[in-house]
Amino acid sequence: MFRVDSCKDSGEGHFRRCLQLAKLCQSHGKVYFISQKLLEHHFEILHQSQIEYTYFHKNDLTLEQDAYYTKRILSEWPTVPTWLIVDHYQLDYAWERKQKNICKAIAVIDDLANRKHDCELLIDSGYLRTPQTYKTLLPSTCKLLTGSKFLILDKSFQHNSITNPVKNYLHIFFGSSDQSELTKIYSQWLLEDEDFFDIIIKAAVGHNYPDLKSLEQLQNLYKQRFDYQYNLNNLKIHMQQAQWALGAPGTALWERMCLKIPTACISTHPNQVDILKDIEKSGLCSYLGSSETLTKTEFKTSFSEFIEKKASIIANKLTHTHIDGLGAHRIVQALLSFSEAGESV
Repeated sequence: MFRVDSCKDSGEGHFRRCLQLAKLCQSHGKVYFISQKLLEHHFEILHQSQIEYTYFHKNDLTLEQDAYYTKRILSEWPTVPTWLIVDHYQLDYAWERKQKNICKAIAVIDDLANRKHDCELLIDSGYLRTPQTYKTLLPSTCKLLTGSKFLILDKSFQHNSITNPVKNYLHIFFGSSDQSELTKIYSQWLLEDEDFFDIIIKAAVGHNYPDLKSLEQLQNLYKQRFDYQYNLNNLKIHMQQAQWALGAPGTALWERMCLKIPTACISTHPNQVDILKDIEKSGLCSYLGSSETLTKTEFKTSFSEFIEKKASIIANKLTHTHIDGLGAHRIVQALLSFSEAGESV
């Protein structure tokens, strides 16, 4: 059982990592999604993946009400689920305790380490995350899977043959939603400045991008210097030959690291700032600042420094960084070591 939500502003990454785990679990037992809200194309993906789901669309639920609906769904399941896997920033130990007698064990996927949990397994694949981070947030009996070896990436990243980058090819991706249209803003700032005339931009946007027409206008105006793709099934193919990348953190940042592409990152939420600063200190990305406060002049100055100096240093560091795309397999093995054969996952 997976408990995950998605909407136009957030949740794409949460859904995607649950989906990757679910597909691997399908050969070991029944897989089921429970959601309060889901993006329309996520329903289609579940259908295509032959994954059943229950959707209780009720606005502005309290955590108490959410726990009630989830528990009711779990209690109606014909057998006791072995695992309830929760990937949701709003749910914590109080919600989890209400599910305790309805399933055999609870696994939580987290990357914030900012609230208590009552679970048997916690997964945090943050690059510098260690069990010590959760010392005061978990029961003493909880097992932890922490660090980049447990990154949940698409299966296409499991076997990588690193290709030579195309000179001056910049890949831009600010997540599947990008409601602030950062793709357009930063692309335009680069394209209009003659200091970046040699850069060729390849951008990717998702289902919920609010203004595709503005990207078409950039494409018509700048011809071969700008191209964008909408709703890609395979982001890896689109970005694997990039010399540099620009975007928000999240799963895409780890995917770029897996492909050894040096990335300039811009935070889109306050909870990303500390993570990005830590990754930058490790020499694995360049953090340009927050999308809320970064001015055009600051962006151009920082990005210029990135491509002229920092990118080559980051690229060299990435060659010694082992992100193999097998994290989901390691997690499923941990789940199965607890599970009984044939039980619901």
